[in-house]
Amino acid sequence: ENATHPISFVGLNETVKSLSGKYVYEDEESLNLAQELVSSLFRTAQKYEKPQTRVYLSMSSGPEAAERLAELDVERYGWAQVHVQGTKEKPFYTDTVVAPLEAPIPWKERLNIEGRFHKLTPGGHLAVIQLADKETDPNKLLLATKQALETHNLGLYTYGRNLTHCNHCQKTFFGILSKCPICGSVNTLVCFSRVSGRYSPTSQWTMAKRLLLEKRVAYTLNSG
Repeated sequence: ENATHPISFVGLNETVKSLSGKYVYEDEESLNLAQELVSSLFRTAQKYEKPQTRVYLSMSSGPEAAERLAELDVERYGWAQVHVQGTKEKPFYTDTVVAPLEAPIPWKERLNIEGRFHKLTPGGHLAVIQLADKETDPNKLLLATKQALETHNLGLYTYGRNLTHCNHCQKTFFGILSKCPICGSVNTLVCFSRVSGRYSPTSQWTMAKRLLLEKRVAYTLNSG
């Protein structure tokens, strides 16, 4: 009776590309189409809600589903008909966020896009702002956080970083490094990044997702 039953989805960004010819973040028309689709899903989820069954639409992480559904669609419809992320060997759909972290858009625009979908997904959502691989001015971070709370209709959001930990030195550094800056070791490094809502070693990621990690847009928060 007290449990929440979230219904999540993946591939909104790619669906909009198939229907409109543009990704969610490329123009207002495609963004409005995405919002219309999610609004329809929101209304559909509400139909299943009963007095003792709480059903909520969600944008929670689903990396396994994002990969499996992409593989099935490619197998059924072919590469000419399906828009996916990743590679031909490891395709996957966008999940957790509306605009992929590789999308070349300003951070304020990213927050605006994500915020338009948070009220429609009360079962779970998370906007991710990837920070540059260097020390961030705390005052700029504070200002960005205040702006995120006051200006954009966000529910949950977080900052992401790429990190490398050296097991020999027991030190953690910004960025994905191939050699420890202190001891010069190569074999004792473990790289971490946010694959979705949580951090995990990049060595556990698929090759396709590791390649996209290099293309993520990172922000210094000193400009829009």
